[in-house]
Order: sequence, then C-alpha cells, then structure tokens
Amino acid sequence: MKVKKLCGAVALSVAVGLVVTTFPQTGRADGPASVQLLAFMVPIKRPKGVSKDADFPKEAPITITLEIYDGSQVGAICELAPRIRDAVMETLYYHPIPMKRNRKMVFKRVIPKLVRATNKALRGDFVSDVVIEAGAKQLKTGSSRSRANALGCGVVQE
Repeated sequence: MKVKKLCGAVALSVAVGLVVTTFPQTGRADGPASVQLLAFMVPIKRPKGVSKDADFPKEAPITITLEIYDGSQVGAICELAPRIRDAVMETLYYHPIPMKRNRKMVFKRVIPKLVRATNKALRGDFVSDVVIEAGAKQLKTGSSRSRANALGCGVVQE
C-alpha cells in the first residue's frame, strides 16, 4: 500500500514545474532571491479524533517558494528542478502536513525538513528558507513582499 501511495506522490511531482515570470532583463537578482514552484497536491495528516470515514481531505494544494541566498544561483537551481520536486514530494509523503479541525494546515514542523531536503537535493547550501502557502497561488507581482518578484526558470534558461 505504501509503495502505491509513493508512486502516486512521485507521479504528482512530475506535473509540477517552476513558474515562469518576468524579472529584470538579466533574469538574475542581486543578493537573495526567490523561486516559486507551481502548486503541489500534498498528503494531509488528519487531526486526532477524526474518524477515517469523516468528510476530511486526504490531500490539499500548497504553493512553495524557495528563498535562496544568491540570485546568481537560480540557473543551477532551475537545472535541478526535477530533483527538487522529488525531494519535496518524498519529504511530504513521509511527513504529511498536519491539519487542524478547522481545516487550517500547520507548516511549522515541515519547513525545516523541506529546507534540509531541498539543500540535499541541490547538493549544496543554496536554500535559506521555504515559504509554504495554503492553496494554489498565482505569483503576485508589484507587491512589497520579498517573494513577490520571484524568479522563474524560463527567464534564466533562455
């Protein structure tokens, strides 16, 4: 049964790619940068006391943004995007995101595991933080948030 679920998780990761966005002509940022991944469907850990027959989701969409130390490393990260997707899906399969009874996801314990997994997949210390947002989010440009101008791999690989 676990093998079947893992195969399903890997199949879902194949459909996930990096967002292509517009950024300055160089396609690179000075200093820290962000790379936003497209939405993932991830397994959810039910709260204690909720029966398996209850109408409670088994999976939920999330959007992940990788905060990286150096914007000039975006190209290397984009080349290894399939490896990153596999590492994220494997980590979330073995450590599902807990959900409260009010159906809000709790990311606190999963974030450090994802940072370790992505850095291990990249074979270096590239990722400083992983930002997880509930739901499938579109990239918001023009916002004052640091990850609003996240780099997409389409710009870098041209």
